[in-house]
Amino acid sequence: MQNIGAASGIFGNLWLLQYNLHARYFSGTFRPGFYSTNYDRISGDYAVETAAYINTLNSGGDTSAYEGLQMGIYGMAGYTMPKVFSIEFGYMWPFKFDENKRLVPAIVDELHVKATLEKGVIPNVDLSGSLTYDRTNFAPMLTQVFGGDSGVSKDLGWIDEYTVLKGEVIYGVAPTIDLAGLLTGAVSRDVNGNIVYDTQGNQVMDITFGIETRVHF
Repeated sequence: MQNIGAASGIFGNLWLLQYNLHARYFSGTFRPGFYSTNYDRISGDYAVETAAYINTLNSGGDTSAYEGLQMGIYGMAGYTMPKVFSIEFGYMWPFKFDENKRLVPAIVDELHVKATLEKGVIPNVDLSGSLTYDRTNFAPMLTQVFGGDSGVSKDLGWIDEYTVLKGEVIYGVAPTIDLAGLLTGAVSRDVNGNIVYDTQGNQVMDITFGIETRVHF
């Protein structure tokens, strides 16, 4: 059987610490967390990979490249100080078997980092906020940054098409009205609304900032 996946693990709370630890097993074209936070960014890559797989099957070509077995260990730990702040960190380290049946690191890892500041922490200022950074291909990106061979053909950076960056700072101007400053990483688009690509086929990323008014009761 090919293109299947399974996962099993434990999660829970230990006083102020939240934890999540589980093992993932998948093969072929199966991707754990397929509809993840950056799905819209990398759905084009998924489409190309799926088309290549289907064309190989239909033409009777060599499908050995799609028969690999991968597994990963996902761990997440979070700490919460009630009414003050919270922080969480998660990472999946994937492995695969090489041609010699040895277990070696795979490329597509996952990173999740989130920090939140609750209201009322700063005296006399009604401020709160959060910052989230999610991405795949984290280890290959670090490898490229330090001049090594990442095994990925595209140029990777701290904010690229494999990244979802979200941040907000909320200021209460009245008991029922907040002003929110929003920071996001967004795909660059031309005047016609089409995604802009660089010469290597990478999506060009922009940092956007916006302000919105929120009414609550």
